[in-house]
Amino acid sequence: MEEQEKSIQEELSLPILLADRVIKSAQEAESSLADCAELAKQAHKLSHQLRCAAPPPAPAASPYDRPLRRIAADVSKNLERALTLVRKCKHGGGVLRHVFAITTTADHRKVSSLLDSSSADVAWLLSIFDFD
Repeated sequence: MEEQEKSIQEELSLPILLADRVIKSAQEAESSLADCAELAKQAHKLSHQLRCAAPPPAPAASPYDRPLRRIAADVSKNLERALTLVRKCKHGGGVLRHVFAITTTADHRKVSSLLDSSSADVAWLLSIFDFD
């Protein structure tokens, strides 16, 4: 019930905030700079797309609400994963950092793929609905 009470703007504010945090954390990264920069670039693209997808306030629920809410939830989940990964890049640390780098290369690819998928979902949404 509470989910239905949130406006679309409120639903989209969380993924936009998360995208901005990913960008900021990537700028502060000390390791995996190229991977973090790529995630920041994808987060920036998503942030822009989400801002475009925010419709003007409407008094009643519209048919756009359900797909927007679903995509916003998926995008938020993927951006949370990206934020967790990018925050790990902020911590430098000798030998353990190099061992960690082996596992994070695959993680970066997976999260990058998830962000690409999220971007495609939002792009689809923008192409289907006219958000003037």
